[in-house]
Amino acid sequence: VPRGLDKTYAYAEICGPNGPVLTTDVILGLVLFAPGCTYPAHAHSGISESYICVSGAVSENHQGVYAP
Repeated sequence: VPRGLDKTYAYAEICGPNGPVLTTDVILGLVLFAPGCTYPAHAHSGISESYICVSGAVSENHQGVYAP
């Protein structure tokens, strides 16, 4: 976890190489962000990430605020 996120971020892998449902085809997890959390831009080699907001609102690069 990047510095500064230890109290505002939580992640659980549901299926994937480290989850309770083992697979190497996909990684599916749940991410929780506390209000006011800033999640830094980043990239992972060899994978694509998608996020679905299920509650609250998300500001993506301050270009807009999106509700679920």
